[in-house]
Amino acid sequence: MADVMELKILHGRTLKAQGEILINQKLMNSLHLTPEKALNEDKVINPGYGGPYTIVGIIGDIDLYGAYNEAPNSMIACPPEIVYNEWGWNHNIITVKLKPPYKENLNKLNEAVAEAYPDAHAEFMLMTDVVKMQYSDIRIFRNSVLTTSVIILLTTLMGLIGFVADEIQRRRKEIAIRKVNGAETADILALISRNIMLVAIPAVAVGAAAAAWTGDLWMQQFASKIDSLWIYYILTAVAVLAAILLCVTAMTVRTARENPAISLKSE
Repeated sequence: MADVMELKILHGRTLKAQGEILINQKLMNSLHLTPEKALNEDKVINPGYGGPYTIVGIIGDIDLYGAYNEAPNSMIACPPEIVYNEWGWNHNIITVKLKPPYKENLNKLNEAVAEAYPDAHAEFMLMTDVVKMQYSDIRIFRNSVLTTSVIILLTTLMGLIGFVADEIQRRRKEIAIRKVNGAETADILALISRNIMLVAIPAVAVGAAAAAWTGDLWMQQFASKIDSLWIYYILTAVAVLAAILLCVTAMTVRTARENPAISLKSE
């Protein structure tokens, strides 16, 4: 099992014989054991299922219940044959390690099982598909939030374009006079951008803080979380400000490069 699932064995070895068991780190700590005590003293535990069992290895903690709960005390045992004789295989899951291409080999495996055991109603599934089904609601929520956020951002940029266009038109004469007095294109860009960014920076900061607070409330349902989530909020805020600055620059540069005589003549 450990080899098939590619579980990391921290101490000891994998299962080789009946009556042996692997335990995870959390169970080892719950039993107040150290790796040396668990392995070198032939420590025996009896969880039922045909025990007692001898601990032969320590594995890393396994998220059996996904990201919603902390990794539980867990073990992997090699029961004696009497367990299978008494209980049978009705409630067991067979785990198979496939070689790529996985989809193609999975179809071949299911076809072979269906042909060999037509009444078994057994079906193998990829673990990646099982995980996707487990988090399908989360994925739908994520996609909905992402789509809504993109729509809101595009709508905001459209409003920003209209605001900047009106601002440039309103200050067209001022820009022309500044150009006559020696102002460079960069000076005009800084003039318009500064006024926009004085409003945009506080607004984006408040939005990022609100998003971080809301995200933290939503993340409380998960036991497993990514560290340093605040970095993502900061990067998102910087990206939004960069998009705003790029939009303002693209709209202002044409007017900033325009011959001031044309603007003054139209006035």
